[in-house]
Amino acid sequence: GASTGQKIRYVLISPSASGVTAAVPTRTSPLYNGPISISTSVIVRAAVFSADHTVQGLEANAQYLKIGAPLAASAAQLPVLVLDDHGLGALTKDGIDHPAWLYTYASRGPGSAVFATTPALATPLTMTVRGSSSASFPKKSYSLELTDPSGKKTALPLLGLPAASNWALVGPWFFDRTLIKNNFVYELSTRLGHWAPHIQLVEVFFNSRGGDLTDAS
Repeated sequence: GASTGQKIRYVLISPSASGVTAAVPTRTSPLYNGPISISTSVIVRAAVFSADHTVQGLEANAQYLKIGAPLAASAAQLPVLVLDDHGLGALTKDGIDHPAWLYTYASRGPGSAVFATTPALATPLTMTVRGSSSASFPKKSYSLELTDPSGKKTALPLLGLPAASNWALVGPWFFDRTLIKNNFVYELSTRLGHWAPHIQLVEVFFNSRGGDLTDAS
């Protein structure tokens, strides 16, 4: 809103069964004229309007996810991924790409609170349950496609891995209770000079209930 008379209008979207897909700012939305107080998990969507509201700029989006008090001081030595579908609920194998948000936290030293710092990356994405028999596991695998605020897919590096727009989050559970077999074979293939997927072990939180992120998410 750099030009004279332009205005920024915004909407605040609380978690609900509709998830990330919700209202957009219009000419009747609240006018931004100072800091916005945020104390709960919420999505902020804003856009610039001309003085007479006949022209609207591109929409900007941001999600703010509140970390619950018991989890705020928790430690993790593995990198951490947080997925949040803004209250849409747990996902099933339906072949639908559901809008959500992703936060990444780099690995920390022993005893260091992983959520004590801001995320290394925060980005919108779409996600869907992947796999066949594994789709019924209590720890599901997901296909992720990173997007920009306008919904176009975008390539980004995650936790030191090369940039890509499509990612596979694999929870082998029953097929590999050690959680290291895939990692071992891919690393061995790479050292032998063959192609193999890049891989990174991570700890994952999927907040499907809306509200604060907790260890029950």
